[in-house]
Amino acid sequence: MWGLLPEARRRALRHAHECPACRAALEARTPGLVRPPVRAGQAYDRVLDQVMGSLAPHIRQASRERSEAPVLLAELDRQAPGRRELLVRNARRFRSFSLGLLLLDHAREVSPGDPRGGEAWARLALQLTDALDAKTYGPALIEDVRARAWALTGSARRFAGDLFGAEQAFRQAEEHLRSGTRDHLERAQMLVLKAVLRRMQRRFHEAEQLVRRALSIWLSAGESRRAVEAMLTWSVVHGEHGEPERAIRLLREASELPSALSDPQLAHAIHHNLAMFLIQAGKLLEAEGVLLHSRDLTGQVQVPGLEPGRKWAQGQLARGLGRMGEAEALFTELRGLFLEQGRTYDAAQVTVELALVLLATGRTAEAEDLAHEAFAAFVALGVEHEALGAFLLARQAGDPHLPAPPFPAPASCRERGESRKP
Repeated sequence: MWGLLPEARRRALRHAHECPACRAALEARTPGLVRPPVRAGQAYDRVLDQVMGSLAPHIRQASRERSEAPVLLAELDRQAPGRRELLVRNARRFRSFSLGLLLLDHAREVSPGDPRGGEAWARLALQLTDALDAKTYGPALIEDVRARAWALTGSARRFAGDLFGAEQAFRQAEEHLRSGTRDHLERAQMLVLKAVLRRMQRRFHEAEQLVRRALSIWLSAGESRRAVEAMLTWSVVHGEHGEPERAIRLLREASELPSALSDPQLAHAIHHNLAMFLIQAGKLLEAEGVLLHSRDLTGQVQVPGLEPGRKWAQGQLARGLGRMGEAEALFTELRGLFLEQGRTYDAAQVTVELALVLLATGRTAEAEDLAHEAFAAFVALGVEHEALGAFLLARQAGDPHLPAPPFPAPASCRERGESRKP
């Protein structure tokens, strides 16, 4: 309802709600009415009833849209991509704000396993905003949706390893956000997604600043669940920056927040991250215990994209404990999955992991070939840090006396909290 009001009315309503003097004046009298004095609470309730009455048509429309949106999304999901775009542009029944929000939720869910598909759903939401009636929904609220769509486009491109394209998408998102409602919670979502991109760009200081700002907003708003999610992202920044102990401390703090204690999905993410950082810190037996506990939690919750992250953690632990055959099987399976899904960046990182396993078992020629393959992929993606690491690994495979460089976990695993390998 807030987004349906013009900006001037939103400012006035916020002031009337927060200012004690104005609220007292509002409760003391009802302008335009001549009647015996009434209790202040009754006058205040009457004004609220009048406001709610004026918004009643919008409320009924929003309720109807919410009930119809899942049906419309299911219909679009059955269509070919080109047909979806035609329906959204030309069929009036698809011009629904609630449908736009569902499209964005679907884009977020699809992106880890199908980055191009996730970007297509976000683009469909953008096309839908062009067909929405600004008089009905308010131009500022529509701009918020456009900002979120561009941010999720950037997130999908990041999963695909297209860091330049992701950067361009976030610039578009910020432009639309400036024209939107200026809602601080909407801003916080953008900050977290952008922080993940900065982390992949190895700009750790900027990533930490962005997450700190988002965390402050979530905590001030009482959004405990969002705060825990931001702390998960922050912990991965520490892990990839080579600070596993700081990441572990942050996760233990996050586990004490109310949402982490009551939400099985968040509890699973915290335990999974904790295991990866313990592996990174060399505490393998403790990590194995945490992973077993995390596996017990898995039966209580369905986490999108859980399986790749689990295999990554198991592969890291197996390699750390010297179970090279198990590690090779897990990383080989992950590599095939990422290549099939078109996730070039993730596939290249798992290729490096597989090369490290082969190198440890004396299969230097195979390890060198895989390292060169990963190097070519990283160069094509423009990821200099990883490209240099793959190049050094190829050199090390040819000369066993050179040390092997460390590598972070695949982006898909990092997004759900897993960290770099030791």
